[in-house]
Amino acid sequence: MLIERQLKQYRALNKWFQSPLGLFAAHEFLVNLESEGDYLFGETLLQLGNCGDNIWLKKFKYIHKWIASPFSLPNKVQIECALNHLPLDRNSVDCIIVPLTLEPFANSFSLLDEIDRVLKPMGFVIFLSINPWSFWGGALKIGLLHCYSDQKVKMRTPFTLNRILLQRGYKQYSLSNFCYIPPVNKPDLIKKFTFLDEIGKMLWPFPSGFYCYIAQKYQVIEPNLQLKPEESVKDYQTPLPATYFSSPSRNLYPSEKLKKDIIC
Repeated sequence: MLIERQLKQYRALNKWFQSPLGLFAAHEFLVNLESEGDYLFGETLLQLGNCGDNIWLKKFKYIHKWIASPFSLPNKVQIECALNHLPLDRNSVDCIIVPLTLEPFANSFSLLDEIDRVLKPMGFVIFLSINPWSFWGGALKIGLLHCYSDQKVKMRTPFTLNRILLQRGYKQYSLSNFCYIPPVNKPDLIKKFTFLDEIGKMLWPFPSGFYCYIAQKYQVIEPNLQLKPEESVKDYQTPLPATYFSSPSRNLYPSEKLKKDIIC
């Protein structure tokens, strides 16, 4: 994915998170991640893409919290780069958040490969994505949901995303579904439809608007094939006198040998 298209897509995504519907979605992200903060802590947290005020980042107990974005924003973006070419070392990040960032890459796996490169073994990756079978997914397909600059995006189900990550050595740690109201952009309608959140949780299999998929990176432990020279064997001398001989014919204790010589 070229940097020019990334600039257009993620500028539009950042602008959408400042709209009434985007603010509501950000609040839903915050509420859903509240229960996940107990085990998500460490040294470095990286978020791919700036999404409005990023209010959910306050819930994570990491020393460093970085946001990578293809465009610069004062006091918000710490790393300005293409998201599929991060200027970070391999195995250098403890946790990565991907809030609606994977969809613009469509069928390309370059973003997933870059996530796998910089994430530490046993680190976590958090995907906040749109459910393609929900009202939100349908609105995005027909052009009623303006999250991105164009509709050349690809939404994936949790099952598809899990299968892709399993091939890369990841294991599903958590999966939650949330937000059951339709994507309306007027604040008064959003308030009127909030009761659908509770009703949608009770109607199975009514699809939710978003899902949160958390996976943990596992790494195969391989033996060290470097051969080490054997240590030189030191001669060991016993402090006590030997009590028997190695030859069977001479395997006599000193007292018995002396007795035999006297008799002879």
